[in-house]
Amino acid sequence: MSWRRVIPRRKNGYVPRPRFEQVLDTDSEASFDIDVVHKLFEEPDPIRLSLSATLARMREREELLANQESKVDKIVIPKPYNLSDDDDDNSDDNDDDDDVDNNAPQDEVVLNGVMESEVPNDIDIIEDENSDDEFDLELPEELTERSRRRLYDTREMYIKACRSGQVQPSNTYLHQLNRQRISLRSLLMKPRDIKPVAVSLVRDTVTTVLDLSYNDLGPVGIMYVAEMIQENNSLLDIELSATFPGKHGLLALAEALKANKNICTVNLSHNGIEHTEAHIIADIIESVVSLEELYLSHNKLGYEGGKSIATAVGNSKTLLTLDLEWNNIRRASAVELAKMLANNTTLKTLNVAWNGFGKEGCIAFGKSLVQNTTLYELNLSSNRVDPSSLSYLLRGLMKNTGLVSLKLNGNSITTEGCKALVATIGTSKTSNIKDIALDGVPVDAEFVEMVKILSSEKNMTITHGRQMKIGTVVDPRKHDSSDLSQYDPVLILFEYMRLDNLRLIDLFKMFDFNKRDKLSKNNFREGLTVLQIPLTEHALCVIMKSLDTKKDRFVDLEEFMNGQKETSRYIIQRQLKAKKKKKEDEGLLELRKILKEIIKQRKEMQSEKDKAKHQEIRDKKDKKDKIDSIKAGEKKSVAGVFKEAVLRVMREAQFEKEQQLRLPVPISDPISEMKV
Repeated sequence: MSWRRVIPRRKNGYVPRPRFEQVLDTDSEASFDIDVVHKLFEEPDPIRLSLSATLARMREREELLANQESKVDKIVIPKPYNLSDDDDDNSDDNDDDDDVDNNAPQDEVVLNGVMESEVPNDIDIIEDENSDDEFDLELPEELTERSRRRLYDTREMYIKACRSGQVQPSNTYLHQLNRQRISLRSLLMKPRDIKPVAVSLVRDTVTTVLDLSYNDLGPVGIMYVAEMIQENNSLLDIELSATFPGKHGLLALAEALKANKNICTVNLSHNGIEHTEAHIIADIIESVVSLEELYLSHNKLGYEGGKSIATAVGNSKTLLTLDLEWNNIRRASAVELAKMLANNTTLKTLNVAWNGFGKEGCIAFGKSLVQNTTLYELNLSSNRVDPSSLSYLLRGLMKNTGLVSLKLNGNSITTEGCKALVATIGTSKTSNIKDIALDGVPVDAEFVEMVKILSSEKNMTITHGRQMKIGTVVDPRKHDSSDLSQYDPVLILFEYMRLDNLRLIDLFKMFDFNKRDKLSKNNFREGLTVLQIPLTEHALCVIMKSLDTKKDRFVDLEEFMNGQKETSRYIIQRQLKAKKKKKEDEGLLELRKILKEIIKQRKEMQSEKDKAKHQEIRDKKDKKDKIDSIKAGEKKSVAGVFKEAVLRVMREAQFEKEQQLRLPVPISDPISEMKV
């Protein structure tokens, strides 16, 4: 047995009293004083005896682990606890020794009546920067005055356990006491820190969820937690992710879970559990009658481990949720899981993502889904499922009646596979799948339309990856753009130029929108869009890589001409080979046929656009002429009215003037006229 001195962090000029830890070598034996627990109680009581039995089992496990061969050279075992009230009576007397003894040597400090000089010289001295010197380790005065036979609550028991084990109490834990959920996640807790927590929760009746994830508890810390679980009857959920229990910790946990009849959820993710330890997990699945949810993601179960787990799940009558994500479960072990699924009648959720089932796993799961009617959710994300593997899986999905949620994220099933999946499930009369996850799988516009129809008609929720788009955006066309994907993009470009009777310099100037005598990738994209050539973004990259011989991300006229010459030479070689075989170059003829159709459609569309433009110009001109004539007619009508009015006024004036100048006519005399 050796010692290690831990010096707490200095604060406000006060030097705290050092504390010591016992370091147990693997060759030595551990001692654990249990008799002092009985001093707390005078009369036997089942609740009181549970704490004593738990501490006794902790001591036995410490001794067992210390005597067994271990890869670790040293295992830190906390000192035996003294939970008697006599310790409280003597605490006041020892308070005066907190400071350094002036009569002792310079490096000697008195701690609980033990001089530091009495400790062996080979102790390890470390500085504890995480300690909280402001926390008062002394119990309240009213607590020491109470009867020794009283039952301590969880808080008081935790403080006494920390005092006895010389451990700084955790404020995080104390603040969460008397709550249904206690989270000590990622607090860098060691076995010596978790032991007081385990002791204090033995008789706790409030906490139902305990989260100890991401703490380096190791086998010793898990043993403490296991002994607490064996006596605690209120816990329902225990989270032990990334606590690294090892084989001994898993054995202790399995034994405790068998004795506990209430815990229904266990999380052992991120613990590096090997296939040699899988039989312990299988024993937990088969023997723990209350277990409903088990999470084992990010471990190393492999083929043997997956096979053991599959056999155990097949025999379980209570397990509802199983998470085996990222466990190196390959094709053969996937077949075993599928066989289990065919006969299981209780499992509701199965997560086997990131395992690599491949074709064999999909074939086996397709057969098992025909027989299984109870599985509710299945996650097969990132399992190397390709279109051919998907076809076997679809045979089972068509006839399955219980599955509601299916996840195939991150699989290379392609857009066509997504269409086949959605069409199969959408037209199936027996399938009840409502949620399909295809995140990370690119789709096209046709698939998006299918999703909209199914969402409206069958109320299905389908998620997918990004929608693919071609590199050049053109108007809708009758020909199939996929026909050009099998040809060289450079060949397509220069054959199009030749068939359209374009000169090389004219094509270059057409693409050179910026008038800088060199073409970039964007110039090619815009030029091909004008020519209505449907090429993808990848095709544009191929054109730049082939023509940009200077590697400056631009194509000048010289490089453009060299590319045209190389393409012409390549075409001549193809034609000569075909002529020797006395055959036609069908591939080249098919390409020219497609390009001629594209050119014809482009010219027709251009002609229609020109006609529409000319018609628009004529309409504008006619409209302008009509407006001008109307304006001219209006001006003419105004002038005519004005002229008529003037003339009428002039006539009236002339008439009046004549009336004024005309003499009166005398009355004729008939007699005089007769005389004359």
